Amino acid sequence: MNSNSRFWTLSPIVLMVSAATQFLTIGYYWWHFEPRLSCDRLLYWGEWLDCLHGPSHIHVTMFEFAMGCWLIGGLAALLGRYLPAYVSVLLPLILAIVMTWFMIDQVRDHIYIYGELTASNFLLSIVSTAILLVFVAGPSTGGWLAGMRRRKWLRATRLSSAAAA
Repeated sequence: MNSNSRFWTLSPIVLMVSAATQFLTIGYYWWHFEPRLSCDRLLYWGEWLDCLHGPSHIHVTMFEFAMGCWLIGGLAALLGRYLPAYVSVLLPLILAIVMTWFMIDQVRDHIYIYGELTASNFLLSIVSTAILLVFVAGPSTGGWLAGMRRRKWLRATRLSSAAAA
């Protein structure tokens, strides 16, 4: 087994780490949910949806965001399976770049508002960026790796069956 084939076997590890990160993040926000804030007595659907997507119910929004990330991960797996690697890698790469840019923009806003960036705030922003990258880009990167792994396996199967014939 060469090092190239070991690279493609990272997909289950990446997918499990990103799923664990999402589970722990959503669980953290759910655990800190204030039970006295309830949306069940609102009369209209619009009010109820606005209440559910408000800051008090961030675990609902995070869960919806996580499901979107897994859908993008499925798309990345399909792209990795059917397109060449240099084309299919663009989706996870662009997603990671956009999330990093978003976090850099958050740090810039913090500096603009407070005038300085302390060492603790800098380390907090690095940790937050890492968690966000695993949360968002993890499913797409793992899906892309799984698609590339499947593509390689199918190609090896075709070559071995053609050589046997």
